[in-house]
Amino acid sequence: MLATLYTCGLRISELLNIKLLNINFTTGAIKILNSKNHENRLIVVSDSLRKKLIEYHLNYAYPINVEYFFRTTNGT
Repeated sequence: MLATLYTCGLRISELLNIKLLNINFTTGAIKILNSKNHENRLIVVSDSLRKKLIEYHLNYAYPINVEYFFRTTNGT
């Protein structure tokens, strides 16, 4: 989470609102919805961060029907 915050220049609220469907693991693009001034933006992460995000997703994948990428152990 910290690497994503730092390298992407995200606000905490933007990070916590990233939904799984807004991440393209192939290209490393993350769609940030409703950011500052209620605008949407697209962030392309570095290859090393993309690999970390994939690893996080594979190691901490909870039930398939979860909505948010970063979540607690009970899926919220």
